[in-house]
Amino acid sequence: MDISKKNYWLILGLLLLSVLYVRVLQPAGKNQSGELRLNNLPMKIGGWQGEEQPFPNWLPAALNAEEFFIRRYTNDSGNFIWLYVGHFGSRRGIHEPDRCYPDQGWKIVKRKVVSVNREESDSSPAEIVEMVVEKGLDRRLVLFWYQRGERVMARRFRYQLLLMGRAIIKGRTEGGVIIRVSALVRDDNFDDVLAYEKQFMQVLIPVIPKYLPK
Repeated sequence: MDISKKNYWLILGLLLLSVLYVRVLQPAGKNQSGELRLNNLPMKIGGWQGEEQPFPNWLPAALNAEEFFIRRYTNDSGNFIWLYVGHFGSRRGIHEPDRCYPDQGWKIVKRKVVSVNREESDSSPAEIVEMVVEKGLDRRLVLFWYQRGERVMARRFRYQLLLMGRAIIKGRTEGGVIIRVSALVRDDNFDDVLAYEKQFMQVLIPVIPKYLPK
């Protein structure tokens, strides 16, 4: 059996185990996520001031999130970004930007996984997804990642394995958290937008764990 077939059966086995745990072994109707306080995330983060953003009535059903919010954060220089944080319960699939943007008519023109230095110099770099999307004349630079405590991941599969491991150890499922930072971008300001998006990300990552289940 070659390596690709071995990987296929390994992945299939892990997926079947996760389905068995969620659908059969986990008690139905019980809140397994622990205490969640995402909406209490501060409006003031570093040098950024936030404000809640309205969203259409159809969005919650489309996102399939157990809890989420969308905010606009602005820094002292007048630069602004949109922050989306979504928590997906144990029985819900994570609606990630790779699917979300095309479903709304956006075209993904660039996507890559990058490493970004954290604010704390002694922490390992954070691995995130950097993506450029466009629709008509509108172009946006998107950074997104999955987070569990201080751990930051760009790859959904690895993140789901982490959650499965914690579910076995803790005896409860916690769902998943996806974080997305986006901003308008033009050809002549790409580097500037990328710089202040990363700066916001660096001050946000250490704050997030305080508002997730222990």
